[in-house]
Amino acid sequence: IPMGSTLHLHLLQPEDKFLAKHPNGGSVKVQFPYVEGSPTFTGQVVDVPLDTLDVTIADLKELIKNATGGLPANEQKISFDALGFLADKHSLAHYNIAMGSTLQL
Repeated sequence: IPMGSTLHLHLLQPEDKFLAKHPNGGSVKVQFPYVEGSPTFTGQVVDVPLDTLDVTIADLKELIKNATGGLPANEQKISFDALGFLADKHSLAHYNIAMGSTLQL
């Protein structure tokens, strides 16, 4: 995939098929950016436990908020590899993101 382009969503498996292949719980990792002098953005990786990949990006942002001591969900933008920024209304399974994956904040 060329630099600056995003993966076409039509190349992903349908959400229900992806969930059937990945039925178990686990966690995803969220990589924070490093911002010099910021107490919140220190480049840390936060492990977010999940029961299912059917969790929406909006719900994941709430879990990140709880795990980080209050970073508001509306101030978070989450991206994943070639997919670019992820829409709040879709689930991790929609984007074919498996347990153990690392997302970027």
